Order: sequence, then C-alpha cells, then structure tokens
Amino acid sequence: QQAKESAKQVQENNSNVLDREDGDSQNIGLRRRLSGLTDDKAGPKSAQNEPPSPRKPPKIPAWVLLGPEEWGWCPHSGQPKPPRSHYDQIGNCLVLNMDHYCPWTFNSVGYFNYRYFVTFLTHVLFGMMYSLYVGYRPFMNRNGELHEQNIRLSQQAGHASIQHIIPFVPTPEERLVLAVAYVFVVLTFLGVGYLFQFHLRLVLSAQTTIEERGNASRKRAAEKAGKSWTNSYCLGYKANWQLVFGTQHPLIAIMPSSRKPEFLPVPVNGKLVRWGKLQGGMKESVGCNAV
Repeated sequence: QQAKESAKQVQENNSNVLDREDGDSQNIGLRRRLSGLTDDKAGPKSAQNEPPSPRKPPKIPAWVLLGPEEWGWCPHSGQPKPPRSHYDQIGNCLVLNMDHYCPWTFNSVGYFNYRYFVTFLTHVLFGMMYSLYVGYRPFMNRNGELHEQNIRLSQQAGHASIQHIIPFVPTPEERLVLAVAYVFVVLTFLGVGYLFQFHLRLVLSAQTTIEERGNASRKRAAEKAGKSWTNSYCLGYKANWQLVFGTQHPLIAIMPSSRKPEFLPVPVNGKLVRWGKLQGGMKESVGCNAV
C-alpha cells in the first residue's frame, strides 16, 4: 500500500514538472513573439530618432568666386571665359554680359543687344500708357446713361443701326471687343511695367539678371561674416547708364538705332573705357568676341 502511494506521488510530481515546462516554453515563445514585435516597432522608431543626414551645401557657381576683372575657363566651350560672360546652353556659345535667353526672338540678350531689349520695353510701356489714356473714356462709357442716350439718339435720327452720335461712346456691338482689348492692355501694361522697372534698376546698378542673383548671395554671405559688400562694376547712376546707352541724351539714346555700345563691357580700374582706347590716351585695338 505504501509503495503504491509513493509511486502515485512521484507520478503527480512528474506531471507538475511537465506542466511547468510546458508553461515555461509557452512563456518563452510568447516572450519571443512580444520581443519580436517590440523589435519591429523599435526599428523604425530608432531610425526616426537617428539624427538627419547633413544637407549638402548649395553649389556655388565658379564665376561668383572670381574677381571683377578675373578671367576664368569655360568647360562647355573649351575657351577662356571673360569677366561677366556666361555660357548659353541653347546657343552653345559664351555671351558677354548675358542677361537671359529670349524664347520669342530665339536669341540671348547680352552686351550687344541689351540696349535694344530695354528700349523695346520702354516703347511698349509708353504704347500701353497711350492706349490706356485713349481707351479710358470709351471703356467707362460702354454702360450707363451716355450709352443709353446714344442709342435713343440713333433711333430718333432714323438710323438702321446704332451710330456714334456721342463721342467716345461705343455701340452695343463694340462693347465686348472694347472690354476685352482694354483688359488686355491693362495686363500688358502691368507685366511690361514690372519688367521695365526691374531692368531699369539693373541698368542703374550695373547688373544683369544673372549677376543680380549672384550678387544677392554674395551680399548675404558678407552680412553673415559681418562685412560689407559692394558691386565692383557699379560706378554710379550716370556711368552705369552710359555703359548701356552711351553718352547721348537719354531721350535720343532710347530711340531705335543700330549703333554699337560705346564702352567695353567691364570697367577698367574703376573707369569706363571706350572701344579701341585705353587709359592714358594710348590707343590700342581691343578684340572681344561675343554674341
């Protein structure tokens, strides 16, 4: 009897041990699964906590690092790069004092034709101002009492169609065309006016559109370093104007003409130099290839 009881107790102990082992194995498997989930969640979290990779500094064009009278090398054309010149990717050539590429004329705007471009803006601006002045009264009279009175007078006079009895009053057929044309003139005036004031500021400050952006970065870098920066090509309003339009009277200078620029594209020793002449009265031929 005693042997049976001891054998039964041993069997119960063995079963308890197996149950504990099964429970431990299940707990271990659960812990592994939980740890796997935790690792999976911790992976992206740890990646998020990693410090962001440092941003690459913006690429600085080589011409920004050159001096005002320093020549460079153009890797695109394989030839020396004069000061203030830039490579035209569309025309595949170096352009002196390049301002921009004009898709309407299929040509670059630079040293030899920049005056034509500014003159074109000037004439278009004055043309739009004249159109605004002439069309203002007809545009305002397309509706209202004068318009109705003009219709009544035309009918009383026995005309088959509405006539211009009252000056500067459009007929009903002309109202839509007049409104569309006047709105077009207003939009053109605003667009050309913005371009005109922008390029007039560039002319008076001796800059091009490309140089204006580069000089802005130079000025910001100088301000961060606690220094002051000035444009080396700027010689004052009068000299800057003469660099583009010459020494003629401004009203004559903005007239259409085919004359070439009077001065070299880059001041020498802080002064404008005429073509074929150097300082000290010494004459010497100056060659300059450009588009």
